[in-house]
Amino acid sequence: MSRPVTVLAAGAIVLAVLLVAALGLGALRARQADAPGRAEQVRDAAIADVREELADVFEQMDRHADRAAEDPAVRVALVRSDTLTRGDTLADAGALTALARLDVPASTSVDVVSRRGALVAWAGIAFPRAPGAPPDSALSQTVRDGAGRRAFALWVPVRDTAGRVVGAVRVVRLAQAAVPVRNRYLQDYDVADEWRPRVAVPFTVSFGDVRG
Repeated sequence: MSRPVTVLAAGAIVLAVLLVAALGLGALRARQADAPGRAEQVRDAAIADVREELADVFEQMDRHADRAAEDPAVRVALVRSDTLTRGDTLADAGALTALARLDVPASTSVDVVSRRGALVAWAGIAFPRAPGAPPDSALSQTVRDGAGRRAFALWVPVRDTAGRVVGAVRVVRLAQAAVPVRNRYLQDYDVADEWRPRVAVPFTVSFGDVRG
């Protein structure tokens, strides 16, 4: 006989060392044998496996963010965009070319954002941002848009040659999306489905998130 067990994992990511504590994950639900001592073992194994999968996702996102943030064309574009504000779009050719070289997956986007919130360059899927200036330090979070899509977001600041923060790179990786009509071409998406073959027990993931 088995029963569903809810495993809570709350906390934040320490991005400096890319250690996944929880990333705002609301709960992991794993089915386990109803035997003494097994509950904790199954819970710990499921959490460890999912954390490893999640860490792999963020490591890939971090590589994209670092490559973009360190590209000279991106830095030049952000310096040029210093007077632009939220709602402005520069579409800098050099920065667009730099992002195109990243060859990001279809489920990922990379945005270059000025220190005042203007969009300077982009690549990949479109995912809205919350109003305001980008963070001036590394930040990871789960985000949600108006359509109910959920995604992992990673911000990395960009500095000029003098060390001044001139903007940021945001990498977004789609995590969950529901389609209004399902058919052979359109299906709901859940990143956890990609992890299931490598996780020892069945599980579901629900996300705590913020808008944009």
